[in-house]
Amino acid sequence: MSQIEDPFILHVRELLAGWAPVHARRMFSSWGLYRGPVMFALASRDNVLYLKSGAALSEMAAGRELNFFTYQKPVGKEGKKKDIKLSYAEIPAELLDDAAQLQEWAEAAYQDALAGQRGNANPFRPKKLIAGRRPW
Repeated sequence: MSQIEDPFILHVRELLAGWAPVHARRMFSSWGLYRGPVMFALASRDNVLYLKSGAALSEMAAGRELNFFTYQKPVGKEGKKKDIKLSYAEIPAELLDDAAQLQEWAEAAYQDALAGQRGNANPFRPKKLIAGRRPW
């Protein structure tokens, strides 16, 4: 894995170091932030941090209006584009100066990401076969 040189990503990882080991992976023009195998945050190319949104993060936000990460997806042959909104909410800018608060929000986002994984069990995933039995 190559060394991360992005100052924003290094800053966020430093703020979260007291919470958990966080690693970053390049995703198109953004970064995915992971705790273990679970992606809990997204950092855009314009240095905005978005956290996985669900019940726990909504409770942390307590009435604040959250902006969600959106991107444009080409649709059809005419060059039209459709806005796609992901369930990653922009954090308040002041959290990037407060490690303790950011860690609380990151924990909420991590719990939401875990809950999302439990809720998205793939019904089409093949079941484990018992030795000697055929699946049909």
